[in-house]
Amino acid sequence: MPNPVVVLPGYYGTTLVDSVSGKVVWLTLDGVLHSGQVLDTIRLDTGDPNRVKSDGVLLEVEIIGRWSPNIYKGLTMYLGSLGLDVTPFGIDWRRPLDHDVDNLQFKIQGILARTGSAHVDIVAHSHGGLVARKYFEKFGGALVDKFISLGVPHSGMIETFTAICEGIDFLGFSRSHVMKVARSFPSAYELLPFNAGDGLFTFDNVAADPFSETGWVPAGVSTQMLADAALSSQQMSRDIPVKTTMIYGTHLQTLALAAGATGKKTKFSVLPKGDGTVPSVSAAGSGVTSSVSLSHFVMPYGVHSHLFDYAAVKRVMKNTLFDRPMPHFAWSFESEVYTPKSTFGVAADVRDPAGNPIINAVVTLELKNFKTVPLLHNGDDFSAQIAMPQTARHLEYKLTVAAPGINVDPQVGMLWAANHF
Repeated sequence: MPNPVVVLPGYYGTTLVDSVSGKVVWLTLDGVLHSGQVLDTIRLDTGDPNRVKSDGVLLEVEIIGRWSPNIYKGLTMYLGSLGLDVTPFGIDWRRPLDHDVDNLQFKIQGILARTGSAHVDIVAHSHGGLVARKYFEKFGGALVDKFISLGVPHSGMIETFTAICEGIDFLGFSRSHVMKVARSFPSAYELLPFNAGDGLFTFDNVAADPFSETGWVPAGVSTQMLADAALSSQQMSRDIPVKTTMIYGTHLQTLALAAGATGKKTKFSVLPKGDGTVPSVSAAGSGVTSSVSLSHFVMPYGVHSHLFDYAAVKRVMKNTLFDRPMPHFAWSFESEVYTPKSTFGVAADVRDPAGNPIINAVVTLELKNFKTVPLLHNGDDFSAQIAMPQTARHLEYKLTVAAPGINVDPQVGMLWAANHF
């Protein structure tokens, strides 16, 4: 029988409730329309920071009538459709990573007592995966069998770095207001990239980490929170004591470089090196090990916010949770249509049941009456950039894969030009 599953959501993925009025503060349509009030309510450096509490996982946001954009509802429903006992666990994403680990332990103990199981499995998205690692750091892996990491920023990210320095665009909220509020969250500092070898941060053109090299720190940033985050992030155990499966996206434009310089503001660069939110090098667990087992699977052009909605990712999750390892194949174009005279991307991931890349696979894309292009392995997956036709026309395609130990049917279909439907 499969183990019960605990779902840990990512940043913003847990509702926040005013414990006095009982009103949901985060996230509602009214809150989006009155963003300034919401931001002032959830910041931790003014008023009564303990008045707002985390509650349940944010499954969906009701906007108009039956239109309720899915947040984590799809993930929990999919896992439930497999016959699994699913428990979403809300996290106060503003607080330090270890803030909720005692409650998580209590929750897991309750699940095991209720179900009679010996272990649970943890499926964690984004920031939730770092909370899981803090849990393992304190309680070990005695009660957990498997850990599925979905786009988790294991060695930090740049988006929160940007939020701390200058704010970010989020649901139409004021960038300067977001910046001030982000500076009050210990979690935002803990998400700074801490491994200089990942190449996510440079200072004066030298690879560094923003905890050791603080010349980038602008006025208003808490040096105490920065110091506390350094202890939390940089000293976090790199070994995960349970069976671990990491799933992540590639090739999307992502904030992937922060470049600081003496006497200058930090500059942030968007590069095709992630899932749109987390750089691939971080989501792949750079420097992370597992004393039990560690496997990696890629979803080419997988979008961070709904990484768990892709069919190929669902297959990996199902096979992992049911202890049925199988070969993995996933592929995608960079978009559903191409622009004439442009360069167009395609990528595929081919792996054995243990999640090891089959680097001697032969992956080829044939565009009928135009060209045939080999996809080359780049460290994460197989990919190619194609110079598209000068004039708009539809193109029949066939993607073929030849690899030892894996049978993949040719993938066929039609590519359409953006102005030639």
